[in-house]
Amino acid sequence: MSSDPGPSSDAGHRATRHHVLFGLLILAAVLLGARLFVFQRDCRAEMLRLARTQQRMLIPIPARRGDIYAHARNEPVLLAVSRQVPGCFADPKVIAADKLDATCTAAAEALGVSADAIRDKLTRRPEARFVWLARDLDAAAAERVRQLHLPGVGIQNLWRREYPNGSLAAHVVGFTERNGGKGLEGVERVADRYLRAVDGRRMALADAARRPIWDVGGAYKPATDGRHVELTLDVVIQRHLEVALAETVGQYEAESAVGVVVDPATGAILALANWPTYDLNAFSDATEDQRRNRALTDPYEPGSVFKPFVASVALATDAVRLGQRFDCEDGAYRCRRGRVLRDAHPYDMLTLEQVVYKSSNIGMAKVGEILGNPTLRRIVTAFGFGHATGIELPGEDGGLVRPLAQWKRDSTWSVPMGHEVSVTAVQLAMGFSALANDGLLLKPRLIQAIRTPDGAVAVDRSRPQPIRQVIDAATCRTFIRKVLARVPTDGTGRRHARLDGWSSFGKTGTARIAPYSRMQYTASYVAAAPVDDTRLVCLISVRKPDPAKGYYGGQVAGSAVKQVLDRSLAYLDVPRDIQ
Repeated sequence: MSSDPGPSSDAGHRATRHHVLFGLLILAAVLLGARLFVFQRDCRAEMLRLARTQQRMLIPIPARRGDIYAHARNEPVLLAVSRQVPGCFADPKVIAADKLDATCTAAAEALGVSADAIRDKLTRRPEARFVWLARDLDAAAAERVRQLHLPGVGIQNLWRREYPNGSLAAHVVGFTERNGGKGLEGVERVADRYLRAVDGRRMALADAARRPIWDVGGAYKPATDGRHVELTLDVVIQRHLEVALAETVGQYEAESAVGVVVDPATGAILALANWPTYDLNAFSDATEDQRRNRALTDPYEPGSVFKPFVASVALATDAVRLGQRFDCEDGAYRCRRGRVLRDAHPYDMLTLEQVVYKSSNIGMAKVGEILGNPTLRRIVTAFGFGHATGIELPGEDGGLVRPLAQWKRDSTWSVPMGHEVSVTAVQLAMGFSALANDGLLLKPRLIQAIRTPDGAVAVDRSRPQPIRQVIDAATCRTFIRKVLARVPTDGTGRRHARLDGWSSFGKTGTARIAPYSRMQYTASYVAAAPVDDTRLVCLISVRKPDPAKGYYGGQVAGSAVKQVLDRSLAYLDVPRDIQ
């Protein structure tokens, strides 16, 4: 007969199981408590650090780079500006490993890039807590990212550099790195220490998806915006100059052209341009040839446009006098065995005035014989040739004036007509401005002022910066009225360079480019107006115009200078002084 344990036996088993289970729970609690005690004793600092890291996020506050602006009738015109655009960022630590593929795919689709590119940015620096996935987003892309609600991925505004006037004054303004950071060319580069901004940062309490909830103290640093740079450029005159260069290069199928407009009384650069040029908003698409600032970096033999510098000082030192006659040898002067100087047009006897405004090489060679090499070199360097002008742009070349020991007998004849020296367009414009400014050579000024973010003047650079008095004022005025003012009326500029309603003075130049046997020229004209109370000096040099279409300085460059001065003087409301 079998036995049955009955109800009391089942109850005993249940009680035993409950006791075992309760004992296990007590043991687990004791073990957890022990573990917590160990954590509290040995790992508290590290755990607190990890908690703060998970709960708080450091968010950069992008600062704004300063503006660059010029003027039009004393009204500011922006040439470089920063504006806010959205960018997509991520915190790689928050993105779970099993969610990485899905996050990369979703973010890539919203941003219009490859998933591999997103993955590379998220995994390149495993320790990083903030990486940019994309910058310069449009509003639609930014909204697509927001709608995804991806853990660890968000949108933040940042500053982007833009150039509202495109190619205007491109070689002056320059450009920055793509993200609007370091300045790489032009004023963006030389004034980078003023323009550059310093980003700030803030600490925010974040949720599990690394979305900021509210700011907390402890690491806040305000952003420091860059200062603004005010230029001396007048954008209307700059536009006139650029149009003239483009039209001249096109008409004469030239290789390139440069131009400079100066206020001779202050040394302010009102316009500086090169052709070819490029769009600052697409600077990475421009070639090195397009970006080169030829007005500063490419010295050239000036030719006859150089003659006024030698003749004016010769007159000031009484080495020659007005009305003095020179035998110009009917256009061919055998100055030494094997060398014959020639004039473009044969002349017999010419006065000093005629030698200059009719541009006789032979007459100027004989002035050089009177002066001698030591005096000639002193004249050349006194006008600033052979040394950089110090203009506030990068890459300036100082030109070439050889040491006196390297001058030869031929230099006596060559230098007075603009050979054996090389100059830049800025040097030539500033040298001629000294003649227009009663003989006072000034340093060129391009930056007018540095201003704080709220517009207050921090650095004032508006005052003229004299270098030296090259010629006395009385001789300058006499030389202008008696000699240089005859160039556009009776001399080499009479057919193309005479202004419409304003008196002017200037000098043409046609220099053959080495090797001299080839038909390649630099055609130049430099002029100033009006004769009394001169407001503007304009130089234009055109390199390698097609000889079949024209290559003389008066024709090629003279008409371009006339166009710039006529339009600019009218724009400035300068009263006409001739009928």
